[in-house]
Amino acid sequence: MDVPIVTPVIPTLVLEPPAGSSQPTQRRLDLQATPDVPANSFVENNRINGMKLTFINPMLKNGSPTACLQQNAVDIELKKWANAVILYVIGDNPTIKYISTFVDKQWLCESKPEIFLYSEGYFLIRFGSVEEKERVLCSGPYTIANRPAIVKGWSADFNFNTEILKLIPLWIKLPNLPLNCWGMDSLSRIGSTLGNPLFADECTTTQNRISFARMLVEVDVTHPLLHKVMVEDPHGKAFEQVVQYEWEPKFCDTCQKLGHNCVADVAQEHRRRTKKIWVPKVTVARDTSAIPPPGVPSTVTGDSTLVVSDPVAEG
Repeated sequence: MDVPIVTPVIPTLVLEPPAGSSQPTQRRLDLQATPDVPANSFVENNRINGMKLTFINPMLKNGSPTACLQQNAVDIELKKWANAVILYVIGDNPTIKYISTFVDKQWLCESKPEIFLYSEGYFLIRFGSVEEKERVLCSGPYTIANRPAIVKGWSADFNFNTEILKLIPLWIKLPNLPLNCWGMDSLSRIGSTLGNPLFADECTTTQNRISFARMLVEVDVTHPLLHKVMVEDPHGKAFEQVVQYEWEPKFCDTCQKLGHNCVADVAQEHRRRTKKIWVPKVTVARDTSAIPPPGVPSTVTGDSTLVVSDPVAEG
């Protein structure tokens, strides 16, 4: 049986007619042409802007392959983020453009900080120097879009999923703190009864304002906040120091989230939905027919006595 020979149809590409001509231009598409490109061109083209990686044998520990990192390589990356802070806005998810505008207007840095979006409203902001980072940390608290914002320094063991929602830097005041307790060591010890003390503000450091000491302390908000602490001087004399918080964040024990309280919110919602109905006041008409005229003794009925005085006689 003869097999018919099929002449392949070579497709053509029809282009627009050139200027001054009414006939369109036709060109053949050569489908059999082999491009003069190396086979690994895709890999080469996609690593132009990236770093080249190499295979390093993992270590087998406890039956699992383990990547053992080198200290010098880790230190290089730590140095890159030494000037970074974490920013989180409670109850909101602002855009990176909004955060950039806030940083430019409020923090007034000498060099423009780099802003990175992590996820779910978490931002990593890297400054040009450690001094700018510490100045921003000491200048709080901050609000963004009328919502409280958490700003804390980044560290190597920082965990976005757990730490930022539980360990919160809070500005506290110690009113009427004795002046002999304003040293760095004494303030550090007092702040350590509340959490991890970070900074004292400028007025506390220079003692230009002596009515209260003010410091930034990293506090675990999953526990009740202390409003009084005990302080003991070197002679063993103890006194009770009042603690005031510039902002007391709400933490929900039910859903383990910051910014609300399920029990309090339900009660507030119940009060909001409770509808108040206005009821007109009922006035009972008084029967004055049983009251005798002034000066006439009252009539005794049973065990009750109605006493009526004569205002004219009394006058």
